This record gives sequence, C-alpha cells and structure tokens, in this order.
Amino acid sequence: MTWQERALGDCVTFASGGTPNKGKPEYWNGEIPWVSSGEMSRHFIEDTSLHITEAGAEAGSRLVPAGTVFAVVRGMSLATEFRLACAARTMAFNQDVKALTVRDGIDSYFLFSSLRAHANQIRDLSTEAAHGTKKLEMERLASFRIPVPEVGAQRRAADVVRNYDDLIESNRRRITLLQESARLLYREWFVNLRFPGYQLVSMVDGLPEKWHVTKYGDILDAIGGATPSTKRLDYWDGDVVWLTPTDVTRNDCLYLPVSTRKITEAGYASCSTVLLPAGTIFMTSRASIGYFALLDQPACTNQGFIAIVPKLSNTRNFLLLNLMSRVDEFEAMATGSTFKELGKKTFREMRVLMPSQEVLDAFEAATLPIIEQVTVLKKQIVALTRARDELLPKLMSGAIQV
Repeated sequence: MTWQERALGDCVTFASGGTPNKGKPEYWNGEIPWVSSGEMSRHFIEDTSLHITEAGAEAGSRLVPAGTVFAVVRGMSLATEFRLACAARTMAFNQDVKALTVRDGIDSYFLFSSLRAHANQIRDLSTEAAHGTKKLEMERLASFRIPVPEVGAQRRAADVVRNYDDLIESNRRRITLLQESARLLYREWFVNLRFPGYQLVSMVDGLPEKWHVTKYGDILDAIGGATPSTKRLDYWDGDVVWLTPTDVTRNDCLYLPVSTRKITEAGYASCSTVLLPAGTIFMTSRASIGYFALLDQPACTNQGFIAIVPKLSNTRNFLLLNLMSRVDEFEAMATGSTFKELGKKTFREMRVLMPSQEVLDAFEAATLPIIEQVTVLKKQIVALTRARDELLPKLMSGAIQV
C-alpha cells in the first residue's frame, strides 16, 4: 500500500475564528459553545464554559459543524504542546484557534489522528510572539507534510484509533456520572437532611440529635507544602511524588494517577514539604482554588495546596464532598493582591456541621465504592491512553498496516 507525503494545506482548508464584542450582552450567554485554547485540554469538546448567541456568532465569530478539528495557533500553550480537539457538535471559536476542514479524499478522523501523531513536530514550528507567547505561522502549518494513503486505508487506520478514543471517552463520562452521584448523595444527606433513618431522629437546638458544629481544625490536619531549589539538579527526578496545582487542574477526575515531577530524598529533606499518606485530600489553595485530588500512594506538594488528613477514618469522604461543596466560600475568603490564596489559619477556623458517627459510617460505606470505581476507571484511561499513543505514530505512518 502506497503512502504519499502531502502538505497539510493540500489536505484541509483553514478557517479563522473570533471573539464577539464583550460589551454587547446580546452576543453572550446563548446556546452556542465558544471554543478557546483553554477549552482544549482534552481531545473532544462536548461543551464549553462560555457560550454565544447566533447574533454573536454572526457579528464576531464563526460556526463549524460537529467533527471539525480545532488547532491552537497562538498562545502560551504552544511553548509546551500543540493542542488539538474535535468538536462534538456545532460550535464557534476564537482567534487563537483555527478550524480545519478536510478536502475531498481525506478522512476527517484520520486527519485528526495524524495531527496528534505529529503534534510535537508541529509544536516545534511555533515562533515567538508578543508578551512571551507563541504563534504558529499559517505558511509553516500549511506546508507541514504528513503521510497519507488512499481513503480506505485512512479509514481503517482511523477506526483503530477511534476504538481507543471511544473507550477513553466512555470511561470519562462514567467518571463524571459517578462523581456527580457522590455530590448528589452528599446534598441529599447533609443539605436536605434526608440521611438514612432521618424520620426517627429528634431535632435538638435545630440540629439532628448527636450532630454538632465544629471547626475544620478540630477534625483534620491542614498541611502545606514547599519547593526544593530548582537550581539543584540533585533535588529533582527522584522517586518522591511531588504535586503542583497544574497536576490537579489538568486532571479530569478526583483520582490523580501521576505527578508531572518527582523529587529526590535530598530534595525532600531540603525543604518543609511533608510526605503525606495515601488517601490524603489534596486541595489547591492558591490562584486556582478548590481543585481536588486523591492519590493511592504517599505524596507531598508545593506551596499551592492545603493537604487535608482527617483525624477519623470515617470522615474522609464526608470531608471531601463537604469541601467540594464550599469552593465558592473558599474563594471568597482568599486574600492576596498578586493572586488569591486561602490561608491554612483561615481554613482551620471555618465552621462545619458534623453528623453523628452512625451517619458518618453509613456515608463512608455508601461513597467508598464510588471513589473506588472512579479510581479503576481512571487507571483504565491511563493504560488505554498509553497503548493508543504508542500505536498512533505507527498507524499514521503506515508502519502498521490494517
């Protein structure tokens, strides 16, 4: 089977997006997802944080159909990665993103997969732009060459990749549903006060019997982190798991399987970070406040976290869901001029309604299988992603024929 190298510009057409006037409210808060580079941390976009109206799309952006491939061509992210994503439905997009529409004889999923296989090479084509950002010149992108077989072979190769992608996305959706079920269960038990047997529990001073109000500092240990000197190479690339907020904000579920960086025993001993046990609740507390992670191995952090170790084993999942429900409060109580930070002292003084031990036991038993299933699904995602990414360059070059 013959594979021929073709310029990307011969395979697709490029379309530019834009940003509707933010001073015109009639352009915003509509039904149309509006894609920016920040929305493209995952390969498939089903929805976005910002939406525009049809008037906004006509006045300052562009609509593209489901299946369109988006590529980030300007921004800080190009310093480390070439972001690609596929639209799950009709969407608009901003000026930092290009929409790629395949020409005749090119399968769109093959094109999407091929670009992912060549993402690092394309990233390296970027040049410096204003304010320390990066940009991809369209001439360079359009002239980048990819191996292309006849369309039938394209579809067969793309189908192999799609099978992996579908399994990964299915697991992600299941994780989302599981985590939402845990949130709903927390709300039902501890906001609506419809915990098991609530009808038989007396109210004392406005609270269910045996419930009480206390401070976080009385029921958990709140621990900070630190960073070893980055000038000391012997402090880095060791075996001690060391988290940064980016590890957590980029993760798509509560269970965090890996950290971007690790430190050595010498690095650990050089600073005040603390190695915490598996099951610790890690909460980001600086700049991006209120992102959460659980690990099944000991880990320490930089100074962007409050690490939470419950004093009683039957309170872990209650505290996790309680904290997740109070992120708006944490953000409101954060201080700082350069960036907001929730201080550990402030956090420890916050008050919390603690249920009875019987209810805590029941909630831990009800939610533990949910957390365990999230962990299993995320580990499957990691394994599937690794297998797909090892296969991708071979499929997209013709080294493996299907």
